[in-house]
Amino acid sequence: MRYVAQKEKTLDRDGTRYLTGVNCVAETAFQSFMATKHLYGKAHDTFFYQYVQSFSPQERITPAEAHGIALELAERFFPDCEVLIATHLDTEHLHSHFIINSVQPNTGKKLHFTPKTLEKMRLVSDQICREHGLSTLKPYRQAQGEKGIKTGEYRAAVRGESWKFQLIAAIEDVMKKAGNREDFIREMRRRGYDVRWEDARKSITYTTPTGMKCRDDKLHERKFRKGKMEDEFRIRRRAAQQRLRQIEAAGAFTDRSAPQRPLHDAHADSGAVGERPAEHSGAAGEYPRNWQRKRACSHWQRRKNC
Repeated sequence: MRYVAQKEKTLDRDGTRYLTGVNCVAETAFQSFMATKHLYGKAHDTFFYQYVQSFSPQERITPAEAHGIALELAERFFPDCEVLIATHLDTEHLHSHFIINSVQPNTGKKLHFTPKTLEKMRLVSDQICREHGLSTLKPYRQAQGEKGIKTGEYRAAVRGESWKFQLIAAIEDVMKKAGNREDFIREMRRRGYDVRWEDARKSITYTTPTGMKCRDDKLHERKFRKGKMEDEFRIRRRAAQQRLRQIEAAGAFTDRSAPQRPLHDAHADSGAVGERPAEHSGAAGEYPRNWQRKRACSHWQRRKNC
């Protein structure tokens, strides 16, 4: 408790301290917790529970907003408990610590939290964040036959400290833009991730910027497997080829229907001799600038009426 309540972590430049007690006084929270335990003769076994609510470094949120959301979460999820809330400002991402007394002050009942408690708490946390217009981690759904996520890893993800979930987020973001394997590898490397994707190997192996290695079959969803991703790129390649044929066909139709002009006619609306019109000028093989590419409809990005 002394650690989470440090002034250098909870005090901003204006002198505002983000340390609050729910059903107790923040400055005397430890004494209050112990008094409750001794009152009911339960000063043994588990003394406190601790949870952390974190926000992405890219999230546009102030310390006051983060602390207010933490208070809402404590009041909704631990309504009859003594809770100390400390919002830390000294890291790249804002995060709030919750220290919960294991004995309820009004009833003397002892709390028994499990990993399921964390999942239920996350649902409430996500709801509050959405009410404030903030992003949340995508819902975790375990596919049949996939290995379940470990408790420690899940807690790290909730704290915003899971390197594996950061890797998953990077892969999903790059897959929204990459047109082929080479594009994918190049963009992942630009973000600091090494990718070993070889035809002779069964799996893709990633190395994070911090040196952690992970195979594709450890990323919890089948869509990250090598075979699935190769299928995805094949779909995108066929879709791109079909679009190109349609554009070329449309161009040929336009050429046949337009009035013929001598090659030597240096009209103001055309490019140099033998080139394409100036409004579509560019390197050979490029599309007109006003042409908008549409992505293939697949399991990475589903759209209606595809």
